[in-house]
Amino acid sequence: MSVKPTSSRFSSICLSLSLAVSPVALGALLVTTPGCLFGSGGPSTVGQGKEQYRTGEPSFDEYFGALYELQVELGRAPEDEKEARRNLSKDLKGDPDASATMLAKRVEKRAAELAEAGTGLKVELRGLGEGTAAVEITPAGNDLDSEGTAFVAAVKKGILTQATIHNRMRKAQLVLERLQALTPALEQQVDSVFRKSVAQKGEVKKNLADAKKLIPIMSARAQEVAESSHGAAKKLVDVCNTDDGSFNKPPPPPPPPEEEEEPPPDPKAKPKAGDKPKPPPGDKPKPPPPGDKPKPPPPPPGDFEP
Repeated sequence: MSVKPTSSRFSSICLSLSLAVSPVALGALLVTTPGCLFGSGGPSTVGQGKEQYRTGEPSFDEYFGALYELQVELGRAPEDEKEARRNLSKDLKGDPDASATMLAKRVEKRAAELAEAGTGLKVELRGLGEGTAAVEITPAGNDLDSEGTAFVAAVKKGILTQATIHNRMRKAQLVLERLQALTPALEQQVDSVFRKSVAQKGEVKKNLADAKKLIPIMSARAQEVAESSHGAAKKLVDVCNTDDGSFNKPPPPPPPPEEEEEPPPDPKAKPKAGDKPKPPPGDKPKPPPPGDKPKPPPPPPGDFEP
C-alpha cells in the first residue's frame, strides 16, 4: 500500500529539486509536477519562465518584467559561482572541480610560500553586500616575480567575481521582497483594471498566483548562492592576507664600530724627532695647597736710587 507524501514534505522535495535547475526548467518542473506549486490548471507564462508575461497595463507589466529578469538572473547564478571557482582553479593549475575550501587551501599555501620568501600580501575587500565590490592586493617587502604577480592577479579576480555575485544575490533578494509585498495590492486591482475582458482577468490572476508561489523559491535560491559566494570570497581574503606589518620595516642599523685601544708605550722605543718627552707618571708638579698665598717681595731700601 503506497503512502502519499504530506504537503509539507512534498513542498520540501519540490524546493530541493527547483534549486538545482535552470529558471526555465524550474518553471516547467513546478508546473508539470502535480501539487508541487501550480496545481492542475495548466502552465502560466510566469510558471514556464520562458518569457516575460505582458498585460498591456504599465503597473502590472513592470511587476512581471522585474520578476522575469530575476528568473533569468537566478537561473544562471549557481553556474556563475561554480565558473568563478573553475577559473581560479585553472589559473592556479589545480582541479577545475575544486571546492571553495580546497581552493582556499591552495591559495593559503602559495601565499605562505611568498611570505617565507620575504613578500607579504595585504588584501582589502570593499563593498561586499552592497554597492560595487572592489579588491586591492598590495605586496609588501620583496618584489614579486612573474609567477607571484600572476598568482596575485588570479586571486584578486577570483575574490572580485565572488563578491560581485554575492552583491547580485543581495540585490535580487531586496527586489523579491518588494515584489512579494506588491503582489496583494495588484491582486486587488485585477477586477477593476481588467473588467472588460473576463479571459484576461483570469489569466492575470493565474500568473499573479504563480508569481506569489514562485517568489519564495527564488528567494531561497538567491540566499543559497549569496551564502556560497560570500563564503568563497571571505576565505580567499583571509588566507591570502599575510602582511602582518613586518615586511615594510627598515632593516636594523649596523652596530657601531668597536673602539681600538691604544697599545701601552714601549719604554725601550726611541723617541722620534720632534716628539716632546712625556714626563713620567707621578712627576707632574703639584698645585699649591689651598689657602697658601705666595709672599710678596720685600720693599726696596729707602736710599735706593735707580
